[in-house]
Amino acid sequence: MKNRLFIVASVLFVSVAFVHCKNDCAKQECDNMSPPTFSFRLLNSANKDLLVGTAKIYDSANLKITAKAVSNGSISNIPRLFYYIGDSIATTGFTANKNYAVYYLSLNNVVTDSMVFGFTNKQSTCCDLSYYYLNRFNTTDISGGLVLPITNGYIIRK
Repeated sequence: MKNRLFIVASVLFVSVAFVHCKNDCAKQECDNMSPPTFSFRLLNSANKDLLVGTAKIYDSANLKITAKAVSNGSISNIPRLFYYIGDSIATTGFTANKNYAVYYLSLNNVVTDSMVFGFTNKQSTCCDLSYYYLNRFNTTDISGGLVLPITNGYIIRK
């Protein structure tokens, strides 16, 4: 009789513990993970776009993004997209990835800038709250990082 009572009590305890410890993720709304898109604009000191308009000095065909792989140090070309607003604003964007240690911006086949991104792996019981952020631009550490995507793009002055 004691053995049967012990088994019933154990099953009841495990059932209650399981119900209380398990979150019902179907009832919880999770924010979408921020896309790891980094966008930037190339401007001169007068805030004029250098890829389009009257201050244009770079052809978008000669703007290249490359990245150094974490695994073996090889350099890869990174696809980039251009977003044009009218004839005076051009934003360039690419997707950051944990597989690369540093990204390079090349203008007319000359590396002009380097960008290092970080990744914060943050999980709740039900949601993925992870995000990418710009950690360093050239030799300047960005305090706290700029979480991607950056509204209106990051300004690079040339």
